[in-house]
Amino acid sequence: EDVQQGAVVIARDIRARKRAEEELKLALTHLEQSNRELEDFAYVASHDLQEPLRKIQAFGDLLRSKHAEALPEQARDYIERMQAAAKRMQVLINDLLSFSRVTTKAQPFVRVDLGEVASEVVKDLETRTHESGGRIDIGPMPVIEADPLQMRQLLQNLAGNALKFHRSGVPPVVDVHGEIEDGRCRITVSDN
Repeated sequence: EDVQQGAVVIARDIRARKRAEEELKLALTHLEQSNRELEDFAYVASHDLQEPLRKIQAFGDLLRSKHAEALPEQARDYIERMQAAAKRMQVLINDLLSFSRVTTKAQPFVRVDLGEVASEVVKDLETRTHESGGRIDIGPMPVIEADPLQMRQLLQNLAGNALKFHRSGVPPVVDVHGEIEDGRCRITVSDN
C-alpha cells in the first residue's frame, strides 16, 4: 500500500514537472517571438525615420551653402542648430536599432565618460530647457564601465523629468553630478 501511494506521488510530481516544462517552453517561444517583433519594429522605424531625416539634412546643407551669407547671424545659428539636431537624431535612430538587439545580443560594457554623456543630454534637452526658462548644471562625472545607450537614457529621463515637472512660475534648476564611492558609482540628479 505504501509503495502504491509512493508511486502515485511520483506520478503526480512527474506530471507537474512536465506541465511546468511545457509552460516554460511556451513562455520562451512567446519571448523569442516578442524579441523578433521588437527587432523588426526597430528596423522598420529606423529605416522609415532615416529618409525624412536625410531630407532635413540635405535642405539644411542647401540653405547653408547657397544662402548663408544672405541670412542674418541668428538665421545662420538656427541652421547650425538644426543640423546638429539632425545629426543627433541620426545617432538616436542608430541607438534605437542597437537597443532592440540588447535582449538578443548582450552588449559588453565599455568605458563611458559620464561627463560627455551628460553634456550630450544637455544639448538634447536644449529646447525644453529654454522653454522652461531653466538650466541644467553638470558637475564632476566619473568614467565607468557601462552601456553608453542606457546611461544616456537614464540621464535624459531624469533630467527631462526635472525640467518637465517643476513648480509653476519657478524656473527649474537641475544639478547632475557623479562620483565613485567605495567602488560604486553614485549619480545624483537633483532639482529645485
